[in-house]
Amino acid sequence: MNMIRKPRKYGPPPSPSPFSDDQTALARLIWSVARHASVREREAIAAVVMNRIKNRRHRNCDAVQTMFDVCVAMERFTGSVECLRPEPGDADYDCCCRIARRAIAGGLGDPTKGATRYHFVDACPSWSHGHAPSAWVGSRLFYRMPELNT
Repeated sequence: MNMIRKPRKYGPPPSPSPFSDDQTALARLIWSVARHASVREREAIAAVVMNRIKNRRHRNCDAVQTMFDVCVAMERFTGSVECLRPEPGDADYDCCCRIARRAIAGGLGDPTKGATRYHFVDACPSWSHGHAPSAWVGSRLFYRMPELNT
């Protein structure tokens, strides 16, 4: 007897990306670049992402960038987010998830004063020449830049 089985559906299909949603994308970015930093410094990284999204929307760019787009763009100069995976129960990652959730909900202040870029205090990237930092949080200087190219 030839029986054809129908596939069972157990929820949504797997995402092609390791990020299932905006909160995960933001949390993974914060964790990958600031997991050993203070909570305030992690919040500042989240603020930079939110500022980039906000600035792009207000500039009427051809394509409104999503959280994922901004996180991937930032990942280019911070290391590979996709390769880094926190261990289950990682307290630092849980903290980054809480920060991401607050940032997306609009409940996170902006300690960077509108910054869209940052670097470590002991670095001096060429894009920072001639610009005054808008904030210094932890081991990073933050800049409010007129252009958003990374």
